[in-house]
Amino acid sequence: MQWLKRWAPNLGLAVVSAVLALLLAEGILRWLDPDAENYRSFLSETHVQDSEIGFIPRPHTSAILNRMPEFSHELRYNSFGMRDEKYSIARPPGVIRMLVAGDSFVLGSGVVRDSCFVERLERSVQPDTQLIYIGVATRQELLWHNRVGAQFEPDAVLMVFYVNDIPTNLQSLARIGGIRYHSCH
Repeated sequence: MQWLKRWAPNLGLAVVSAVLALLLAEGILRWLDPDAENYRSFLSETHVQDSEIGFIPRPHTSAILNRMPEFSHELRYNSFGMRDEKYSIARPPGVIRMLVAGDSFVLGSGVVRDSCFVERLERSVQPDTQLIYIGVATRQELLWHNRVGAQFEPDAVLMVFYVNDIPTNLQSLARIGGIRYHSCH
């Protein structure tokens, strides 16, 4: 046990030093990312700060996402800020509507619109079914639904949740100082 008392401070210092070095390296690599400025420029063209919801897609905009050659394609947003066709608020007779809400996975920012999973899913359901989708941060989905999505009077709402949403939302909660509850009504 004597050796543990003697080596524990050095071991602790080594672990802390390694963690700080890795954090510093991560910061430098993020700062040096050559595509980061291009992506920030794309976001400033296609998104707007909303006082209630946060940073959301700007209605009636389109831009080329050119982050990497394999991801170079157009993102076009309709009048509701959705990367989807323009649906009327009034539901056509006999149509079933499902609202699909999620983050970038639902938005499909890495693929052309026809390859988005919601577009592919819509092609496989009954012809009288509309899948209306929005890709925003997970913490914004309920706020967006209350303001925009509920107007479409969906028969069902599908919330798409991915494992990376857990740390992302925990970081957001830490920044705002805790959980804020929002009523569904």
